Amino acid sequence: IYDYLRLLWARVGRSRCPACGAAVETDSASTAAQRVVETRGGARALICFPLPRSAHTDHRLILENLRAMGFVRVMLDGQVHRLDALP
Repeated sequence: IYDYLRLLWARVGRSRCPACGAAVETDSASTAAQRVVETRGGARALICFPLPRSAHTDHRLILENLRAMGFVRVMLDGQVHRLDALP
């Protein structure tokens, strides 16, 4: 019965922020970018996301893939680096 209840709450339930109580909603990349532009008032912003590390993938290949996808910066150990400046 646990599995059925879990599925029911996943469909019917609403997630809320534990800090402010606002409803948590799914965003697309375009709506997230639009919200950042609206709230930052023209100031520059850096949108970051974690990139899982793999023991089977060379970091050079990861950087090549990021460049191919159009990324220009990465954050490594809390510091921002341009991809064209990395090996």
